[in-house]
Amino acid sequence: MFRSLRGKFLAACLGPLFVLGLAMGAAGIYALLAATDADLTATVVQLVTIFVWCLLVAGFATLVLTTRITQSLTELMDAAREVAKGNLDVSIDTRADDEVGALARIFQKTVRSLRETRARMERMTYHDGLTGICNRLGTDRMLALWHEEAAGRPAALVSLDIDDFKFINDLLGHEAGDDALRALAQRLQAFFGDAAGVGRQGGDEFLVLLPDTTPAQAMELLLHFTERPQAYTHAGVRRRFTVSMGFATYPDQAKDVPALMRAADAALYATKLRGKNGFSRYVASQEPVDRAR
Repeated sequence: MFRSLRGKFLAACLGPLFVLGLAMGAAGIYALLAATDADLTATVVQLVTIFVWCLLVAGFATLVLTTRITQSLTELMDAAREVAKGNLDVSIDTRADDEVGALARIFQKTVRSLRETRARMERMTYHDGLTGICNRLGTDRMLALWHEEAAGRPAALVSLDIDDFKFINDLLGHEAGDDALRALAQRLQAFFGDAAGVGRQGGDEFLVLLPDTTPAQAMELLLHFTERPQAYTHAGVRRRFTVSMGFATYPDQAKDVPALMRAADAALYATKLRGKNGFSRYVASQEPVDRAR
């Protein structure tokens, strides 16, 4: 490609000069043969003048061509540098119908492919393959981003799991358990809406972040959620299950994400101790639970 481009470039630059040279040479020979001693000097001056003008025109055409090619290659090199830095939000002009344009189109197609690959990798890294919601890494990132922008505005973090989930797996098989997990994830997203952040921590453990939510609002939401029966369908049979939930509030009960998660988990275990199938709010008498243990 570059050899062809270089050949065309040289042809474009030297071709006009070669043609002009032949034309000027032929015209000069004809003029000299036809001229007398009296007008020989005038003829030579005219030929030189015409030749100079031809050189100027050819030089200008060469300058325009080289400028266009240089600008296109410079744009391509700048875009390649941005991609090397990890910036895939680049776009270059691909309209040229030459080798530079073909190279630009190949480059732009490669960038699009890289963007798609990065999006797939990011989804695999931060989303749960079974339910499609955030996985543990995605939840950690979501909570960190929220906390950076929270600025003390009230919020609630809910920790929940499926009651007796082990029996679903043991009695009906892991496929039934997967159906229950998917059903719960869909219910959480549908009930709490796009403003909430829903994540699966692993197994049957889930977290729900309710930004800009007061403790009273969180209590009302969880009351409505637990009043409605939870169900999943496996092998054509609809089966019910229950969930236990616990929540803690920011910033009155916890100032940072780790403390908020420990408090929400403590409230969840308090619900379990009271007989499951319900929810409770964290209170200071409950011992915070460390998930790292």
